[in-house]
Amino acid sequence: MSRISLAVVLLTAAVVVSHPAASSDRKQPAAPPQPAAPPKVLLGDNPAGSLAQPVHIIPLRDPEGDTIQPDDRRPLPFSTLQTCGGDCHDVRAITRGWHFNATMPGVPAGRKGQPWLLIDGATATQIPLSYRSWPGTYRPAQLGMGVREFALHFGGRMPGGLMSDGGDNHAEEARWKVSGNLEVNCLACHDASPTYDQAEYARQVAMENFRYAPTAATSIAMMTGSTKQMTSLFDYLLPNSVEDALQSDIPTVHYARNRFLPGDKVAFDVVREVKASRCYYCHTNIDVEQTGNSRWEASEDVHLARGMTCVQCHRNGLDHAMTRGYEGEPAAKDAFAASLSCRGCHMGTATGPHSGMGRSLGAPHPDHGGIPPLHLEKLSCTACHSGPWPDADTHRMKNGLAHGLSEHNVNKATEALPHIYYPVFAQEADGRLAPYRMVWPAFWGRLKSEQVEPLNPKDVKRVLDVAKLNREPALDGSWPKIDDAWVTQVLRVLDQESAGRGAAVYIAGGKLRRLDTAGRLKSEDHQQAQPYLWPLGHDVRPASQALGARGCQDCHSSDAAIFFGNVTVDSPLGGERPWKMNRFEKKLDIAYQSSLASSWIYRPWLKIIGLGAAAVLFLFILGFVLKGLVGLSAKVAGTQ
Repeated sequence: MSRISLAVVLLTAAVVVSHPAASSDRKQPAAPPQPAAPPKVLLGDNPAGSLAQPVHIIPLRDPEGDTIQPDDRRPLPFSTLQTCGGDCHDVRAITRGWHFNATMPGVPAGRKGQPWLLIDGATATQIPLSYRSWPGTYRPAQLGMGVREFALHFGGRMPGGLMSDGGDNHAEEARWKVSGNLEVNCLACHDASPTYDQAEYARQVAMENFRYAPTAATSIAMMTGSTKQMTSLFDYLLPNSVEDALQSDIPTVHYARNRFLPGDKVAFDVVREVKASRCYYCHTNIDVEQTGNSRWEASEDVHLARGMTCVQCHRNGLDHAMTRGYEGEPAAKDAFAASLSCRGCHMGTATGPHSGMGRSLGAPHPDHGGIPPLHLEKLSCTACHSGPWPDADTHRMKNGLAHGLSEHNVNKATEALPHIYYPVFAQEADGRLAPYRMVWPAFWGRLKSEQVEPLNPKDVKRVLDVAKLNREPALDGSWPKIDDAWVTQVLRVLDQESAGRGAAVYIAGGKLRRLDTAGRLKSEDHQQAQPYLWPLGHDVRPASQALGARGCQDCHSSDAAIFFGNVTVDSPLGGERPWKMNRFEKKLDIAYQSSLASSWIYRPWLKIIGLGAAAVLFLFILGFVLKGLVGLSAKVAGTQ
């Protein structure tokens, strides 16, 4: 059959299919609705129970679902959705897991956690963002930030799960088609190969190579080119259509042919239980005083130091609803999941087969000898055991999520933003005292009905450029040099530009600043200027280094940091006085704690007086007993 004849046949078939009435005058009865088929249980999601490590020698599939041939002239990157999720794993179910579901509507927020911190030195901005509706954070959309802009800022420190939301922003949707989505990247956690490079993944994300980033992070291939240089008409399936001037910038995958086995399969070193080193890429926490050459002074979490791994406590099923380890979390749906908290593992759960005893892994059952039981009701386990030993002043720290510690060309200066302080002792919802990490927001906004709507720093920067008020970021990545006079000038310009959209304000150092009717700068308290705190769980110290190990004076003294320490107030304007720790402990009777601490110095005297009184009383009683015994002896002797 000739090509023309074949085309005629196909065209005729298409017409018949699209116009069924042409093939039959009789109207066919509508078929009854069929019940939805249950989801198919895939091979990799239905293990037989063996503890042996599964072998992954598998073909690579591209975003179209086709098997990759490394000898193709322009091979496509492999897709984790197609490669891992084709026949073996329900990647769409995994996508709803805790690490990937932030942008999904209707997902429970859970307990407050670390926000994404949007930093811009030129505008003195440090603002906490989150899709999880945590009080004190702002949704990216409030700053006019779409998912794509969010991905460019933070996607390199995430294991994927960011994709087009099909919004009305046509320009952004066009760029999504060019770069591709940031699919769930299974290898970010499960690839145990020492050559897997998450830092390269982050570099590719920064170049807008979303579709290519998982491939580039492996040792299977290298990437050249960048979709950032491509126009919005670029089609990754037709790269040769790009104009000649951009040919060298076309994103191209270069596969290592020696990694391909017969049948075009590749061997992956994939593990079920994720290595702690993979978790550390995002979840490293380090005191700024222990970075650089002082890194050797840092202590490791006692659990990891004794051979445990992160996933032995932070577990999940296929849904990847990771247990976060706090009591009452939504993921703790049964007695076993509830046991994966500090108290659950060390003290046992109230129900289930492990009630009243340590759960597993040789966890010691703490006696807390000499500590009144009231302390276990008023303090979280982490209050005494987690984070650095509290000093007179809070410490400053860095971590992987906020500072990109493992990325290429990271700023290693101790002053680099964001500035995170810890430990701050504050009360949880149930009133128990716990340690927290803390960040002070600093951002520009507009005041409407006493609520501040934050401004995207890139919009503020455009205004500053026009007004020639821009500031150069500090070389060490810290706050730029600004003062009240500069803030006043910027607020005036923003008010002129606002066109009645609300008074311009600047939040920093726990204060809201705005111009009064006379055009002068005034500073005032405001709820949105308060610091954002999130609970601190690691690093855990052993019992010998817990608060109280040296005695009651660790907490009950007039200078005990847990109640009377200084909390640094961080501000680009400087000059703010520190807050006292008890400012975060509103449910506690601080007057009582202060009186108790003041009287504690007399406790040794009280012990001496008490022991002396007991001794006098003992001698007094002993005298009566002896006198009675003498009388009784005389009476017995008289009867004889």
